[in-house]
Amino acid sequence: LRVYDGTNPPSLVQDINPMGSSWPTELHVFNDKLYFSANEGTNGSELWAYDGTNAATMVQNIGPGSSSSYPSGLTVFNSKLYFGANDGTHGTELWVYDGTNGTVIDINPTGRGIDDEMGPDPRFANTSMGLFFTGSDGTTGFELWSIAPATAAAPAPALAKWNNFWATFGQIRNFSKM
Repeated sequence: LRVYDGTNPPSLVQDINPMGSSWPTELHVFNDKLYFSANEGTNGSELWAYDGTNAATMVQNIGPGSSSSYPSGLTVFNSKLYFGANDGTHGTELWVYDGTNGTVIDINPTGRGIDDEMGPDPRFANTSMGLFFTGSDGTTGFELWSIAPATAAAPAPALAKWNNFWATFGQIRNFSKM
């Protein structure tokens, strides 16, 4: 992991994997920390955090043992960090991290098919209407899903599935909530 201040040459912050490259990717700031995916050579690619002062630490080993969970699509929404990750059993699913605990939001609790629930490379759209992403519930294939913004009346995020959507020139049209 390296840092660049815009003036001086990039400098090494931490050698996360002394035996090879740690491949830090998916860098995203949340709660004044830098979160990213990296491989320290033992546990595979997992979620890490760096506070700018202390050594970077693994947040959670989502993939069992040396299996990589490949956290990706890191996005802040409702004061939480959302991302896709593979636990080695259920495929790539939606995860949420509140700064203390990482938990899965399972949109297909009956299991895993050939396609992972969020596809191989999750992407999110953070809008005033909610956090949008594609996923499969195991029944209707990949569809548009959203998590509504938290409000005083509904502080817990509400997961919703949308149907009949199509995109043209980057705009989502013709959609209705199921």
